[in-house]
Amino acid sequence: MVNKTKNKLISFLRKEYKLVIFDEESMTQKKVFRLKGSKIVWIGGGMILLTALISVAIATQTGILRYLGPRPGLILDKDYISLAAHVDSLQLLYNNSEKKFSNLEQLLTKQIESTKKAHGGDDVQLEPFGEENKWADKPDKLPLLSFIRPVTGEVTSSFDLSKLHYGIDLAAKSGSKVLAIADGYVMLNGYSREDGFVLMIQHPNGYASWYKHNSMNIVMTGQKVFKGEPIAIIGNTGENSTGPHLHFELWKDDMPLDPGKIISETVK
Repeated sequence: MVNKTKNKLISFLRKEYKLVIFDEESMTQKKVFRLKGSKIVWIGGGMILLTALISVAIATQTGILRYLGPRPGLILDKDYISLAAHVDSLQLLYNNSEKKFSNLEQLLTKQIESTKKAHGGDDVQLEPFGEENKWADKPDKLPLLSFIRPVTGEVTSSFDLSKLHYGIDLAAKSGSKVLAIADGYVMLNGYSREDGFVLMIQHPNGYASWYKHNSMNIVMTGQKVFKGEPIAIIGNTGENSTGPHLHFELWKDDMPLDPGKIISETVK
């Protein structure tokens, strides 16, 4: 049986075949190609290899994969995807820190200029934010903090560092008011493609709170806000939002905390 198959294969490779291109209208023969079986095998293998190379080039060098769903593990394995996600997360943290310190510098610069004008241009000794040094970096003088929930609503997604989810999602009706969880200063008021309208408030003791996917922000950068004061309106803005809700994050010294374990259960 093996010898018979082998003989057939050898016969195919040695035999000569004729490919005829025929014009049906004029009933004439246009072209004739004479090919041996071995040449047919080479041409077929070359076409398959060329098709495979073109397919790989299109898949890896263009954005076509985003329309085909998750990228195949043969092209990008899970470890690479996980690493890329962590790099993106670190870049986001760096960008947020840069914005925070830039806004803080602008706020202090404006305060220095306004205070100098009030004192006839003389140099003055400023206390932090101009208020009785209550945010001074002294452990025995730091104010005690208590936080409230920024909005009344069900927690639909919890804090999870493994999934790079640095806060909690609170479902609420469209048009509901978002409240400041504690006294502080608005350090960031802006819009991003992923998170929509975003607010960041700096609180004493190194705490910072983030409010994302708002339909609109109703406070300004540099403004002082008080606990329970409306600062935004619940919305559904940004590509990462799938319905009206607030994505809320709480950070301390540039490290994310689980808001669900810190803020009170009811708005006071």
